[in-house]
Amino acid sequence: MPNKTTNGKIFIIIIPIFMIIAAFIYDNIIKIAAEKKYYNDSVAIIKDVLTNSYPNKEDIVKERFEEKNLEIEQLNVKYENNILYTYNVHSYHAFFGRIFGIKKYRTEINLKAYVKDNEVIIEEVKED
Repeated sequence: MPNKTTNGKIFIIIIPIFMIIAAFIYDNIIKIAAEKKYYNDSVAIIKDVLTNSYPNKEDIVKERFEEKNLEIEQLNVKYENNILYTYNVHSYHAFFGRIFGIKKYRTEINLKAYVKDNEVIIEEVKED
């Protein structure tokens, strides 16, 4: 039969491990939610710009990103041959990652969009 000190030692070991796992899960949930938000906002902006006849689509995309308070420091927008390309990097603060020296996470969203048969087609662009 284990004594009380053995149970106490196991408890002391398990609690920090559980806290690290919970912190990892929490940070990853925040990362996934941020990626989803940035992707959905980017898609909504692209659909709006391509379905309306704006004269300078690149500038309108940048304005829409600013209106949604999305980062534009690394936003690159190109419209050529009726195809809209957006390349952007978003960063957000790590909550528990700071324990391991991770101050920020980053998300890259690179999209290519065009209109085909009155439907906006959006594809992710993988960079090598």
